[in-house]
Amino acid sequence: MVDTGLSLTRGNSDTLNFTFSGKAARISSRDKISVYTTAIYSNNSTTGTSEVTAHDIQGGIRGDLNVSNRIFAFAMADFEYDQFQNLNLRSVFGGGMGYHVIKHANTTFDVNVGGAYENESFSTPLTRTSGEIILGEAFATKIGPRVTLSEDFSLYPDISQSGQYRFTFDATAATRLKNWLSWQVTYSDRFLTNPVPGTLKNDAIFTTGIRVSFGKAVF
Repeated sequence: MVDTGLSLTRGNSDTLNFTFSGKAARISSRDKISVYTTAIYSNNSTTGTSEVTAHDIQGGIRGDLNVSNRIFAFAMADFEYDQFQNLNLRSVFGGGMGYHVIKHANTTFDVNVGGAYENESFSTPLTRTSGEIILGEAFATKIGPRVTLSEDFSLYPDISQSGQYRFTFDATAATRLKNWLSWQVTYSDRFLTNPVPGTLKNDAIFTTGIRVSFGKAVF
């Protein structure tokens, strides 16, 4: 599955905005392996000088193993680059246990808890490592034959620095135009309580564009 969005202006304004996200999964009755990536890039050359206004890349891999009909174990590795948080690389390796609260053909709702090791490398330069708790949930549903909704929220309290935490949130609505083509709207939010000085705690991204699906789509 690939989601893309492109906005280009020329004339009185000279801007470029591009978003891309991709997800692939191998699913069986026993396990699920997912790989995913998201990227956004924005450039403004209206004043005659090219200026990058957004540049963020995220990606990772996750494996889920069903221990029983409702309980599953998971392991994950996430990576992120964000130019405007001065973040060269955030690496997160973790795992834990989860529970299928709802497991229907058209609706799923999972909760999970676990632990993770995080390493952050900034361009300031600053390097931080910490242990984190993982508290997460994921919901997906199909409304009628064409519309799907999904959202994923994860909270990471920092156990190495008391009072610090971060969270990630992603929500997508997609309307199927053909079996392989959909129109999608996505909102993503990344929050960090202790960014490097001079940067904001919150980065929010809103994108829209087309979705191209390959193989059998899940939702």
